[in-house]
Amino acid sequence: MFRAIKHQKVLCAVVNARNRLFFRLLWTEKGENSILEPPLSRKTAKPPGDRREQTSALFLALSLLALVILALFQPTLHSDFVYDSVGEIVAWDYLHNPGNLLTALSFRLISLDVLDFNRPVAVASLMIDSIFSGRAPFGYHLTNILLHVAVACLGFLFLRHILTQKNRLETPWRNWIVFLAMLLFAVHPIVTEAVCEPSNRKDLLAALFGLTALLLAARHRQDNPRGDLARLVLCPFLCLLAIGSKEVGVAYPAILFLYWVLFRRHEPAKFWASILAGSAVVDVIFLIARFKLEHRPSAIFLSPPTYIDGSLAHALLVQPRILALYVVNLLWPVNLCADYGAYSIGFLPLGLALVILAVIVGLLTWWSMKDRRVFFAAGFIGATILPV
Repeated sequence: MFRAIKHQKVLCAVVNARNRLFFRLLWTEKGENSILEPPLSRKTAKPPGDRREQTSALFLALSLLALVILALFQPTLHSDFVYDSVGEIVAWDYLHNPGNLLTALSFRLISLDVLDFNRPVAVASLMIDSIFSGRAPFGYHLTNILLHVAVACLGFLFLRHILTQKNRLETPWRNWIVFLAMLLFAVHPIVTEAVCEPSNRKDLLAALFGLTALLLAARHRQDNPRGDLARLVLCPFLCLLAIGSKEVGVAYPAILFLYWVLFRRHEPAKFWASILAGSAVVDVIFLIARFKLEHRPSAIFLSPPTYIDGSLAHALLVQPRILALYVVNLLWPVNLCADYGAYSIGFLPLGLALVILAVIVGLLTWWSMKDRRVFFAAGFIGATILPV
């Protein structure tokens, strides 16, 4: 009798284990987690909800984000060119010759003595606008607004994915938490220069291509390699477009590496090693070509770049004040300027700047020890600031 009871308990345990495994596989294949999110733990797993409702909630959040951006920045559609756009779009005849578009798209621009020779992708985007808009500002401003919408939506999708890497929030709440975070980014005054000044769309382009590369890599699934070949080609290419838009694009292979280390290193390394190596190699090749092929002497850039205050030592003393200014502008954006100079950091003595940075670093270090997603966010920000 006791033996029969024991056998019955073993059989029940096997059946329960089988059912849990089947449910987990079913959820991974057909539930929301099938693309970007890891399988749920046994404690938090719930039957998949209405797929249509989940898609509708996501579409609603993205649509609202896009509508807010369009409503906020639509006045710029009626604005004229200012600052660098006057010289780069209005006065630069080279930009308006359609025959030069192939030169920019093929990256041969980096060997010419022209404006923004080291940012061929950004120049190519302005050339495409020129084909349709000439020297009229409307089309250039519209492109900038649409780029900002695209970057905000990509940021929404990637942040939504990162939030799932520790524990799972209910889908509707997760969407709205991410929506509020990206809404703050989208309307923050600090993005004004990049969005409202067409020649400064370089940051938008770099973010567009970099975030797309990250999202493509994140869609890799070790149990379903379908699409991995395309990812292995597209991710390095997107990283190349990012660095070809602005120097900050060099950070994305490092960000991709950090993402793998923190969230995906338990997976087989072949895919990740290939995609990381490819992304790093194309960036290195671009940097070598950029400096080796640079036109010398230049009739445009008459003076070589120098350190702030004339020496590396002085530059290192000024740098903490510049970083502290970034923090102040993010938290209290009341002294923003389109042309920062020494006067911009006049209210930030070195001692105060070091205190601000020490507090920020301390808080991030403490929080990162508790949550690797915060460590990733800090690494993301740090990697994009270093090239600057």
